[in-house]
Amino acid sequence: MSLAKFLSLLAKSSIFFCQALRLRNDDPYEGTLSRPNLMFYQLMKNPVFARQFFKMAPDEALPFNYLDVFSPDRQKQLGDIFASTTYVNCWNISEHESAFLWSMYASPSDGIGIRSTIARLKKSIEVEKRNVCIGPVLYMDYNSETIQEDNSLNKFFRKRKSFEAERELRACFIELVDGVGWSERALIVNPPGHYVSCDIPTLVDRVFVSPTAPQWYAEAVSEVVAKFGLEFPISKSSISDPAIF
Repeated sequence: MSLAKFLSLLAKSSIFFCQALRLRNDDPYEGTLSRPNLMFYQLMKNPVFARQFFKMAPDEALPFNYLDVFSPDRQKQLGDIFASTTYVNCWNISEHESAFLWSMYASPSDGIGIRSTIARLKKSIEVEKRNVCIGPVLYMDYNSETIQEDNSLNKFFRKRKSFEAERELRACFIELVDGVGWSERALIVNPPGHYVSCDIPTLVDRVFVSPTAPQWYAEAVSEVVAKFGLEFPISKSSISDPAIF
């Protein structure tokens, strides 16, 4: 994250959850279903297949609105609405720093990384009233693998295999706007994100500054943290240290 985002974290004592719909600016597959899911909804147009799915007799009348409910276009629309009501906070799961992530998500001279644990993250937001779901992202082939729809958040914990290097952990929750709910207005009026209160000393185990940042930058970050009355180790990333031998 940038220094500005780090200062926001300290000042607000809150972590930011971004609207999943906005994540599609970087990955258009965010919160979408796969090709096998699409094929299922296309098959539902066939009355024979639909009766088999509903476990109905061959001569039994199908629900009057099933074609609308199971329409691929309708499901796509509902998926977009659902993405507008889902909010996501992203982490990396690793025992070590990632040179790839430093290069992707932080500028060379203005980058900060926070080390935490899943237990710390859960503990830090335990007073939050929303139902926050936390888990690892599963990487899959969207052309051949089905996303199970028994849990509506599943598709927000799935990404293409091309993103596997991220080794992502996510925290997600759903937030509906009163008077809007699941209507199409959600695409317009739902906020771009929410801040969730957290206990910073519980959340943060250690802070690292960009491997290419000057030494004074790490010292300045330490001084800022001290002004907030916080204490946790702060050091420069060792990724760009000279070779051992």
